[in-house]
Amino acid sequence: MLYEDYDARQRILPGNRFAYDKGGDPFELILSVRWEEWKEQTRTYFRDFDLALLPVDGGASLPTPGAVVVAGNNPAWQWVVDRARALGRPCGWGGNASFHEWIPTARDGWLVVLCEKGNTVLPAEHLDLLPEGWEARVKKTASGVLRRKAPDGTVVVLVFGRDADALRLEIDRLTFEDAERR
Repeated sequence: MLYEDYDARQRILPGNRFAYDKGGDPFELILSVRWEEWKEQTRTYFRDFDLALLPVDGGASLPTPGAVVVAGNNPAWQWVVDRARALGRPCGWGGNASFHEWIPTARDGWLVVLCEKGNTVLPAEHLDLLPEGWEARVKKTASGVLRRKAPDGTVVVLVFGRDADALRLEIDRLTFEDAERR
């Protein structure tokens, strides 16, 4: 297809197509015929790719299978993101507001919910995502991790601590095993 108004600086091409690698000389590009180099380049490029850059009808966000999404406040939110990335996991967006926009993006990945001093940022309509009996366990244990697999394939991980130091210790031990998602 010939694009008359092509702008080499743009990543979004006509027809809402995304170009992650482009150029005039095919020998400068790593193409799929150079299989191993292409796989590594693609893996590196998309590891922390922001899906908000993609043109999706209606502005919907796409889930990234295996991504870690965090419900919590800073600095603990950032501790989880740092831990996930150190373990080679992609991270989606999360936070402490607009839950209806980003919780669905955790599908087939991990939703990490932080709980300090018995409190989470989740509103009441999302508390059913948490493991059964979580409140009693949080009250009688100084810190820990509870897991549950939601019907949509999300592994919900409640990380709790009586204070920020206890919460940090649990985050530092956090793992994300693919077997949990199956």
